[in-house]
Amino acid sequence: TDVRDGVHATMAEIMPAFQGNSPVEFPPRGNADEDQAALESEIVNHAIMGMARGYMKVQQAIKDILLLRRGHVKVWVDERVKVEYETIEGIPSPALPMALQPKREDESVEILGQEMVQEAQVQMLEVPVTDQFGNVAAINTVEQEVSPAIYSLSLKRKWICKKFCVESTPKDEVLVNRDHNSWDLDEARFVAHQRVCSKSDLISLGVDPEELEDVQRYTYSQKNEENARNRKGYSKEHESGHESTDPYLLTECWYHIDADGD
Repeated sequence: TDVRDGVHATMAEIMPAFQGNSPVEFPPRGNADEDQAALESEIVNHAIMGMARGYMKVQQAIKDILLLRRGHVKVWVDERVKVEYETIEGIPSPALPMALQPKREDESVEILGQEMVQEAQVQMLEVPVTDQFGNVAAINTVEQEVSPAIYSLSLKRKWICKKFCVESTPKDEVLVNRDHNSWDLDEARFVAHQRVCSKSDLISLGVDPEELEDVQRYTYSQKNEENARNRKGYSKEHESGHESTDPYLLTECWYHIDADGD
């Protein structure tokens, strides 16, 4: 169609600007700030265009602007709880404290199971005790460890994983206050990002699993924009084949308030 061809032609002219080495550049405020501005530009370009694959996200946002007259790009640091289970076999008792050391910053280690697979081998030694004249006054019997005990451990490691993210957010997932009349969301009194997440995703974000037991599971879409794109004419069902993939409606909200009253 003409609209599609026009959008593709316009994007072909815009997107090469984001393919260079530095699509994001901070101008220096003075001669003494040149090195710092170059460093900040390099870091931001690496974080957005490299780590977060920002080129594809910006491309989708520009396409939304051309087609829907509005596009959104969400930038944030994603913090998720990561859990790793580890089994260590054949570890001697002197090495147990080392095995329980965290491998990452802010990591917690929990012992799920501990089993002694081999007892320590000891031998009895007779140690003479002499008096003040050097004569043997007594014989003490002591134990000497020949080989340490061997253990098998089951560990649970838990830590917070941080990741820089860039996302082209669909228009129907972004909510603003009804009286907002500017293209700049920084001027909006209320902004929210509403989307469907699985139970496993919410737990990884730090939500208590027990709290989700009292939250109603999300079953179908009630958004007019999403239903309008549904050509089959029925509500969009969110099926789940396992408890961990049960869908829930997550709404992240940001509200501007005058905290100091001035």
